[in-house]
Amino acid sequence: MKIKIQFKKSITVAFVFVWFVSISFGQRAPIDHRQEYQNSAQKILRKYEHHVYKLKPSKAGHMGLRLWRNYKDDEYKYLLLQGINHTSQALDKIVNNGLDKRSIYLYVKEKNAKYKASTKKKKLRKETFTTFPKYRFMATKVLRHVARLDELGLRHKNHQDFMKLLHSYNFEKAFTNPQMIKAWGAQLANQVYWLHHLGVADYRVKFAKAVARTYPDEEDGLLNKQQFQNKIYTLTHIIIAASGYYRHQVDYQEHKEIIDYFRANTDLIIERCKEDIIIEVGLSLLLVDESIPEIETIRAYINSKVDPKKKMVLSENGKSSISQGEHRNIIAVLLLDWQGCSPIPTSVDIQPMEGLLSESLVFK
Repeated sequence: MKIKIQFKKSITVAFVFVWFVSISFGQRAPIDHRQEYQNSAQKILRKYEHHVYKLKPSKAGHMGLRLWRNYKDDEYKYLLLQGINHTSQALDKIVNNGLDKRSIYLYVKEKNAKYKASTKKKKLRKETFTTFPKYRFMATKVLRHVARLDELGLRHKNHQDFMKLLHSYNFEKAFTNPQMIKAWGAQLANQVYWLHHLGVADYRVKFAKAVARTYPDEEDGLLNKQQFQNKIYTLTHIIIAASGYYRHQVDYQEHKEIIDYFRANTDLIIERCKEDIIIEVGLSLLLVDESIPEIETIRAYINSKVDPKKKMVLSENGKSSISQGEHRNIIAVLLLDWQGCSPIPTSVDIQPMEGLLSESLVFK
């Protein structure tokens, strides 16, 4: 009798063990794909480092700043230098053209007339010139360049003149106008935060409310693909701009509605958006909390889009242009091989390059 009892116990223990193992394997613990993603990021990185000579100074500057900030490696400083000097030269041209009202009027009239509405997005943008003729000049020419220099601890020698121009323009009307949001949403988000950082004005809350009114979540199904993408891109730029462009983490509570929306609509975003926008959604989530599960979904999708032969994320129509694909691929590197937020580079990091900077630039 005693032997039978022991035998039954051993059978029971063995059964439980087999059942436990089978259940464990059936559930499968999450697989860590970090090394795979990092390998993909490195392939893209090597590709762009090898072909960097094909990039215009503005794109080289974007690449240099993002990679320096992500990897904390000053080997990218000379790429950033190209971008810095390009920005300075753009402001030089504005000064040389004249900062008086008449000169600005003629400049705006000429540039707006030459703007080619070659896509749906550009057509929407050109339509805004009637109501906001000076917007492009003030926001995409003056503000953009002044803010990018300021972020790095630099200023153009005519900084105060540019600041007077910025103070003279009514940005609030542009930031709260539905037509402007539908045409320039992501750019407006950047500009809202640049103006706040420069101390000109704080339109962050008003802009966020205007975006919510323009794009109610319950009306997503009514948006065409271009407008749905514009909505998502605008929301990602709010988060990325709030981080100082990957310099510090973003408080979830301050942007709860956007982050919750991204998480609830990840599959829809992947289905309806191009890769650039999908990547920025992933980066927005990373900026809030690196443990958010949907980040893995987005990383897996983008990793699957890295062409094994071209070693890059191709465009929507399958093109592999190094220049046109720079933004998409460099931010893909950030997503797949995220190293965390960083304030680098600061003016201290740029100071050793002073002799290579444009003569029009000074440190703050």
